[in-house]
This record gives sequence, C-alpha cells and structure tokens, in this order.
Amino acid sequence: MSVTIEDFEKQLDLISLYNGIPYGRAYRLFDKEDEHTQACLKFKGYLALSDAFKCLFLETIELINMECRPKLTKPLSEFHVLFIPRLFNSFQSLCGSERIAIKGYPLQAYTLLRNTFDNLVLVSAVAQSMTDFKKIEGIEEGKQIDLKSIKKVRKQIELEIRQKMTGSKSGLDQATLDELAQWDALFDLEVHGSRLSIADTLSWMKGQSSLPVLPEFQERNFAMFMNRYCEIA
Repeated sequence: MSVTIEDFEKQLDLISLYNGIPYGRAYRLFDKEDEHTQACLKFKGYLALSDAFKCLFLETIELINMECRPKLTKPLSEFHVLFIPRLFNSFQSLCGSERIAIKGYPLQAYTLLRNTFDNLVLVSAVAQSMTDFKKIEGIEEGKQIDLKSIKKVRKQIELEIRQKMTGSKSGLDQATLDELAQWDALFDLEVHGSRLSIADTLSWMKGQSSLPVLPEFQERNFAMFMNRYCEIA
C-alpha cells in the first residue's frame, strides 16, 4: 500500500509531538542555539574584528566587479581566474564556520577552519612565487593527466609548501614552530575522530551528568574557534 506525501507528513507530526507541540523537542534545540548566540555577543572585540574583515573583503570584491574589471584593456594572468575564486571560497568558509560556531557548535566549526587554513597557505605560496596553481593542483606540464599521479604530486607539493611556510624551512624561530605544531595537533585531534568534542562528554561517561546534547556555551571551546578564526582572517 502506497503512502501519500500528505499522510507521511501527518505521521511525522504525530510521532514528533512534545507537550502537545509538533516537533517541540526540536524547538528546545533552537532555543538553546539562540541562548548560545546571545552568550557569544559579549565578545565585542572579536565580533568587531570579524565584521571589519567581512566589510574589507566585500568592498574589495565590489571594486573588482564595478571598477577594475570594466577598465581592463589587457588580458589578465591565466592564474587570476584561479586566484580570486579561491579567496572567495575561503571567505565563504570563514563566514559559514562562524555561523556554526555562534549557533552552538564551535568545535564542529573549528574543523572547517583546517581546510581554509591549508588552502590559504597554498594561495600565499603562489602569491610569493614559491609555486603556481597548476602545481598545487598536481598538474605537471607536458605530462598526461592521471588521477593517481595528480594526487601524489599534489600531496608532495603541499608538504613542501607547508615546510617553507610554517615548518622547518620557514626561518621561523623554534618557539613559533612549536606553537604552530600545537595548533596543528589540536586541528588533528578534532578533524580526525572529533576527540575534542567527545571529551566534552567525559562527565557523562563517568556517570556524573546527563549527556550534553543541547548546545551549552563553553568559553574554552568558543575561544579555540575565535583564536584560529582571527589568525586565518
């Protein structure tokens, strides 16, 4: 017997009642997300810095679209069309991660910063003529495109660039290298296995509290996100 979409929706309404309110438990979640947002508003310095960065980026793109491109008379570099979209993608990733963090999921947002950071390190390396966009995509001039080869070359280039930008060949002092290594380790703990997030359930594992499913503001977690966000922005 087939079920109509209308009947299916009615069944969902019935099984999701909470205190007589359809999907009432979900509204509890939304309320806690709003509470978390309010708690984040006290970090006025961070928000001012973040919003100033957004304004600068948006103004720059407006000028490119409305002032620069209409006045071009000569062809741009072949890499220009690869450079700007990468910056645009990183901007959207930063904005998206911030929304997730403010709504109550700072450690989940923290994982999104890893990819953004890595991408921007590569873009910076291109801007400093350490490499070019074809190389960081694993494409070698004169060689046939092979997916396995591309992946291998891309990983090798990324490793070399990281060494030059933030690693042993960067010229940074040991104290700075050690701190960067700690940041990378924290990234790995959350990106691979969500170990920082799972650590928040420790008291539940010990039988000392209920499972913290609803967002609850923790300054430590939001500070971790803020610090890395500001570093990247």
